[in-house]
Amino acid sequence: MQEGLITCCRVHELARRALEFGGPQGAPSHHQRQRRTDVQERTAEAMAEFAKYRARDGIFTKQFVLSNIVTMAPASWWATYGKHLPTIASVAQRVLSQPVSASAAERNWSIYGQIKFDDRNRLGHEVTDKLVYCHETIHLREKLQKAGYIN
Repeated sequence: MQEGLITCCRVHELARRALEFGGPQGAPSHHQRQRRTDVQERTAEAMAEFAKYRARDGIFTKQFVLSNIVTMAPASWWATYGKHLPTIASVAQRVLSQPVSASAAERNWSIYGQIKFDDRNRLGHEVTDKLVYCHETIHLREKLQKAGYIN
């Protein structure tokens, strides 16, 4: 069982690298080069916007905007005042709108408990981490397939 999961992890890692680097030859495809360029452009936009935010340029010079940081909910503040910084505002709204929950951590602890029990207590942390990662990856893939996002 353990060897099968480790093999699954290894196959997953090789597939991910092949997608990242363009297959066995390592030459990226046109789509991958374009995607890399898009990521670089968005990163540059986000860094420029973050510099404006840190320097308090534009709307961030107004006192009422800065005082509302304390009184408003963070996601609402970004929705109201983040129009001038659309890239980081969209990320901030998504992140700050998520409910705080420990359910993902508790799910991982439960999986750790299923994998590493009294009879298997000699498993190292690194191996256990990989097994939990494989379990969660397989679970996520099944959920995405069931929802119709992937085949």
